[in-house]
Amino acid sequence: MERLTKRAEFLAVARGSRSARRAFVLQALGRSEADTPPRAGFTVTKKVGNAVERNRIRRRLREVVRLHGMALADPGTDYVLVGRREALSLPFAALVEDFASAIRQARKQRRKAEARAGARAGHRGHGRFGSGGYGRAKFLVARSKRTGPVRFDRAIGSSNAWSGRSEACTTHGPAADRRSGIRSDRIPLPSCCDAGLFPIGVPRPGRALL
Repeated sequence: MERLTKRAEFLAVARGSRSARRAFVLQALGRSEADTPPRAGFTVTKKVGNAVERNRIRRRLREVVRLHGMALADPGTDYVLVGRREALSLPFAALVEDFASAIRQARKQRRKAEARAGARAGHRGHGRFGSGGYGRAKFLVARSKRTGPVRFDRAIGSSNAWSGRSEACTTHGPAADRRSGIRSDRIPLPSCCDAGLFPIGVPRPGRALL
């Protein structure tokens, strides 16, 4: 298993996931080159013990990675094992078991992080209100509460007529006003009506056009 040698590499991995075990803390960070071999680094701070003890901890952790690292680690991932004092006395079999479980936990954490990143990216797409999507419409609604009415048809760019919008609310609007005799711009905005569905020349319920 390849070794991490540069300080910048260790600092980068420290920003990744962490899996704490009795004898060490496993830090993991995926690289952009997913098909490259995994790499490992080792850190034992002075507060753990004297030089002899730190060297023994480092040797034991290196042996765990040498024997089982390639079989357990994920390609394209950097790992750093931060040694703890328990690594001096913990049986070697227990070290191997903890290393395997830490690798599995790091793998789960990475998949969850990738799933969250994918979900956030999906919300940034182009919506029916333009490049800002639905978030743009919600922003304009919130701004209107602070600064007064907003001409949503101009701000969002919606110029379709009521009859041309298949998703337009059929319960409220000009046609419903004629049936009920109640002006929709004098009642609160219903939850079924979207700010972006009111075209040019059609008053939004609860808001007067500027």
